[in-house]
Amino acid sequence: MKDKNKLIITIVAITLAAIVIVGATYAYWSWTTATNQQTNVTFRVTSDFSCGADGGGNITSQQKTLAPTTCTNPNFAFQKPIVVKPTINANGKTIYMDLYLKVNSIGTYLSQSQYFKYALTTDSQSCTNGLVSSGTFQGATTNTEIRLLHNKSYSATTNDPYYLYIWLDKDETNNNTQNQPFDISLTGTCTDEAPTTFTGTIYRYSNTGVSIGQRIVLQQKQEWCANSTEFGNSCDFGYFWDTESECEAYVANQNMENTTCGEGTVQPISYETNASNLNKTFYLKHTIVDDIVTESYVEFVVTPEMAGANSGMTAGTYYLKGGDNGAAYTTNKATLTTAFGSSNCTDNSSDFVCIVSGLSAGANTSGHVGAYDGAGAYCSVINDGDSNCRG
Repeated sequence: MKDKNKLIITIVAITLAAIVIVGATYAYWSWTTATNQQTNVTFRVTSDFSCGADGGGNITSQQKTLAPTTCTNPNFAFQKPIVVKPTINANGKTIYMDLYLKVNSIGTYLSQSQYFKYALTTDSQSCTNGLVSSGTFQGATTNTEIRLLHNKSYSATTNDPYYLYIWLDKDETNNNTQNQPFDISLTGTCTDEAPTTFTGTIYRYSNTGVSIGQRIVLQQKQEWCANSTEFGNSCDFGYFWDTESECEAYVANQNMENTTCGEGTVQPISYETNASNLNKTFYLKHTIVDDIVTESYVEFVVTPEMAGANSGMTAGTYYLKGGDNGAAYTTNKATLTTAFGSSNCTDNSSDFVCIVSGLSAGANTSGHVGAYDGAGAYCSVINDGDSNCRG
């Protein structure tokens, strides 16, 4: 798009249903609810607790334009306060809330665009500072639900403020996104049943690939999976979703033919919480937050016997961080030098490799790390964050 001004569309306010937090087309935008409900959305009410959210106030008769821009542009992007409102009526009660954007409708070209974006933050002036969740509407269809908060816990009545940003990113160059409709509402769920997700550190030695950012299962559970006549059940390959709409959005985004979404059994990965139980000289270490892999390492052990047989080596347990685009490269080099001794290491222009009989380990500037035994067995985290072990 050579002239981005061509994509500017005037937006005037209309009235939407009571639960709609954001509802619009490129021609219309408003945030109006019934007077008696204001902007409150109630997800669940029991005698012990209730939970809901407030869209931040009514917007009526306000003219606005939508065009490729940054998320904080006051004229061309939308920034809306959201207040999450749990109410706890019983002492000692803890509830867990999920908050979603529900896509009631969206134009084909907007759904195909990677530049129609959202972000939820705790900063009223930034869509990156205090980031809670972010992404695009690419692949979204009618009834797609996009999760903003996941298992957010509350143990007392409170008003919890956030800021929602929705914008067409400045990198959009496709004129077909012009005049595309969309209608998005706020919804959610809450429960007093504690989530079964895991947060902590796990260790594994397996040829099963695990990627940074991937949601893993440590206990068998039922999830939504994509069932393909060509590739089988996606639950078997580590692809699964909490809701049917999330699965369907993925299928649509990937243009997966002859594929339907259904509930399936997800088998847990093999892991230990105590590395010594693996009985390996090297293995993988993962930091897990709510079942999401956030960091991956190759950990290796220099035994006293190995240190005694190789001048310069220091006995101990060491780890190399991978899958971070090389951010830890300098630290990884220092770790390798301490473990192996500089005399056993080679410093090349883009990688650092250390070798002794029975063990070698290395790191490169792109974020790839690994350890090897010289007989074909290895563990590695490659630069894109995928990790596994062989042999």
